Amino acid sequence: MDTPSPGLLIRYRYPLLITAYACITGAAFLRVSRQPYSRSIKWEQYETIFKFTTLGAVLVGIGTGGLKRRNDMRG
Repeated sequence: MDTPSPGLLIRYRYPLLITAYACITGAAFLRVSRQPYSRSIKWEQYETIFKFTTLGAVLVGIGTGGLKRRNDMRG
């Protein structure tokens, strides 16, 4: 199986990151909305999900930001 080239990942890293963030956050929100808990508990869960998915997206964005710099240093 072919692996994607680093140039392709660098070129589309932010659209891929935004798409993954939206899908993961949306799926988690949908799962919480189907739970039979009170509204206040659901809001706390929404807030926690939003915080952790945003933190994860920021960390992945910072980590992939180094890909371009490493590629530029090579040549």
